[in-house]
Amino acid sequence: MSVKTKRKKNKLNKRKNFDPKVNQSDDNFEDTITNVADDDLKSIYYVDDEGSQIDMTKFERKKKKGKWFILFGIFVILLSAATYFGYRIFSSTNASGQAGEVTVNITAEEKVASGDMITLEVEYFNNKNVALTQADLELFYPAGFYFQNASKEDSGDNNRLWNLGEIPASTGGKIRITGQLVGSKEDIKDISAMLTFTPSNFSNEFQVSAKTSVLITSALVAVEVTAPNQVQSQEDFEYLVSFTNTSQATLNNIKLLVNYPQGFSFKSASIAPGANNAEWRLDKLDAQETRKLKISGSVDGKSGDTKEFQFQFGLVELDNSFNVQIEKTSLVLIINPEIELFISAPDLANPGAELPLNVTIKNTSELEIKDLIIQLKFQGALFSEEYYDFDEIAILAPNSSYELTYSPVLQESLSHQEAVPMQVEAKVLSAKVMGKDVSFANVAKVDIKPRGELKAEAWGRYFDENLKKVGTGPLPPAVGEKTTYQIVWNLQNGINNLSDLTVSTILPADVTWEKEANKGVEYSSATRTVTYKKDTFSAEKSETVYFLVSITPNKKDVDNLKVLTEETQVMATDAVTQDSLSDTLDRITTDLPQDEGAKNKGVILAD
Repeated sequence: MSVKTKRKKNKLNKRKNFDPKVNQSDDNFEDTITNVADDDLKSIYYVDDEGSQIDMTKFERKKKKGKWFILFGIFVILLSAATYFGYRIFSSTNASGQAGEVTVNITAEEKVASGDMITLEVEYFNNKNVALTQADLELFYPAGFYFQNASKEDSGDNNRLWNLGEIPASTGGKIRITGQLVGSKEDIKDISAMLTFTPSNFSNEFQVSAKTSVLITSALVAVEVTAPNQVQSQEDFEYLVSFTNTSQATLNNIKLLVNYPQGFSFKSASIAPGANNAEWRLDKLDAQETRKLKISGSVDGKSGDTKEFQFQFGLVELDNSFNVQIEKTSLVLIINPEIELFISAPDLANPGAELPLNVTIKNTSELEIKDLIIQLKFQGALFSEEYYDFDEIAILAPNSSYELTYSPVLQESLSHQEAVPMQVEAKVLSAKVMGKDVSFANVAKVDIKPRGELKAEAWGRYFDENLKKVGTGPLPPAVGEKTTYQIVWNLQNGINNLSDLTVSTILPADVTWEKEANKGVEYSSATRTVTYKKDTFSAEKSETVYFLVSITPNKKDVDNLKVLTEETQVMATDAVTQDSLSDTLDRITTDLPQDEGAKNKGVILAD
């Protein structure tokens, strides 16, 4: 049961059932005291909302769980403190390379001439009363240092790491390293050593380091390298290497060695190269004489890549060894501006109409592109021009786009040339990045199909264009007399080959098929259908076919025109676009408006 307590001031003076001034008997007094005490307890310990009576004869005590949390917290604090102070003791490092009582020192010659051999002496000592485990000594060499040998075999990491293992208490060691130091006059070369270890009574790793510097006081040769700081991938550029004998004596058996970066392609040099196009030998270089070498080539890489070229100049000794006197390094940044190029056009083009073209160029690099010119190249007989250059885009900002539009007018006919293929290419004609001409390999292409066109005409005639009779019988036609007409179909194909050409019409019931027709024209008496078919119809070709029909009017036809054929249906398939072509031509009557000799002579006469 949950019990709540509350305090009351001067409880005895405020009890309603007890007055100390009243004289009461012992029995009554004892009862009164008992009741008052009981009331007083109830007033201090009261039940909660359930309203149940409190059992005053016993009290429950809660279990003491909090002490375990307190003990655990104290343990964590002590452990953290031990770790912290242990780390502070071992990691405190002063300027002389001491970590507590673990020391490392490195010494070397203070001043040397370029190309001299130097000796590095690294000494370490453990003044602790515990052993150091997993100890490693690492050397950090400057550019121009060439390792020769060491007093202790290294651990195979480019002659710069020694696994010392365990260093017992109050012991140490020393490693001597010999190498050649090359640099320009007044160069300061920094060399540092770092000892990494773990105390045997601890689990953390600690480090202590030391550094020394060597000044290059002189060099026999001064070398200057001139090259662009930035180049475009796969574009030719040029290095100019100038070397001068700064001594007072002639230098013999001179060698210049170039270490090219990955992706470099040698093209040419002003002095014939030796092995691998990377080595040049000179018999001599007189005192104060300067020679120059031009090297041209290109380098392949991604935008943002840095390529390092290393130039070493020195002397070839009698044993054919190369004694480097000076070394220069040149860094080149590849600045490939990158673009995306798109071109769009309708799938089908109508001869004689405009062809709307849309070109979009997007600068996807972080470089600003200037003076950008986009060129279009047209392929196909319908184009009247071969090239079109858009106006210059002054600035194309990084990660921005620019849209260009152009609508050339297509020719109506091909002059017997092939219509396909039709293609438009878009490319960057010229551009500049950071003041330098750049080029882009991007080419956007779009293929366009010319839409085919089939023109068909159908008419009747009695006289040909020379007014020669092709029909027979009376004109105008008369009742009871037979008049024969020639029906003409004229077909003219456009720029595409056609397939499955079909032309057909139906003859009225009172019109007679006269059996005279061009080859290929057929008549079905069952359906009264006249049909002309052709498997292929070549582009830019025309064809005229004809057949004869006749009528014999009766009295009810007087003063009327007679229908010679119903509507003519023309169908074909465009062999280029695979589109279906179709047309419906008007029916033909005895009124012959296209026949100069028979015009206005189609109304049937009585006799």
